[in-house]
Amino acid sequence: MIVSLVNDVCACISEIDRLDKIKNDMLATKSSYEILQTIIKDINCLVAYTAVIGWKLPIAIQESIHQECEYILSNIISSRNNFDLDFRQADILSSAENSLQETIKKVENEWQNYANEWAREPLQLLNLVKYLTEVKAQIEIYDALKERIQHFINKVPVSSEQLTIFEQNVQKLTELLNAIELDLDVRGFLQKVIDGQATMKDITTEIRVWCQSGNREHDFQITIAR
Repeated sequence: MIVSLVNDVCACISEIDRLDKIKNDMLATKSSYEILQTIIKDINCLVAYTAVIGWKLPIAIQESIHQECEYILSNIISSRNNFDLDFRQADILSSAENSLQETIKKVENEWQNYANEWAREPLQLLNLVKYLTEVKAQIEIYDALKERIQHFINKVPVSSEQLTIFEQNVQKLTELLNAIELDLDVRGFLQKVIDGQATMKDITTEIRVWCQSGNREHDFQITIAR
């Protein structure tokens, strides 16, 4: 009777162990699956990025991204090969996902560097002339162009159409500003005005002629320095 009881207890323990293993395997599989879903989403994001703006990035960055993608792929393949023997693949998949996130962030940062440089001159020039009468008369157009440009500086284009919109808006803003005909001396004067550093000495004959053209003299006021 005692032997039978012991056997029953051992059988129950074995069953509990079996059920615990099944439970742990299910949790491990669920964890691996959830990470894989995130990886798939991020891979689609990276593919969209590189397909549209990858060729805009420096060659060294393109090569670095390629190497990182090979490392990520290696981890995923290794996880797949080991899955039949061990459902606990969350760690290696998490490593792949972390690398993928870093790669995406690198692409986003490099795009911002590229886009900021591409739009730097017209945006800086707009800041110099935004108080001029001819600019204020079309301020809605200028604001709309600036907003669309800034949008794509902060958000990587994911289609060739979006990239084209960004570049066309930069080109349109540049054309509008070029029509104002600002040479380097005028730009330097406007920068001093904005910085509050312009003096009577800066109002040269050329600057005075420029201010008087297009009724611009009403855009400026002379104040006493304090």
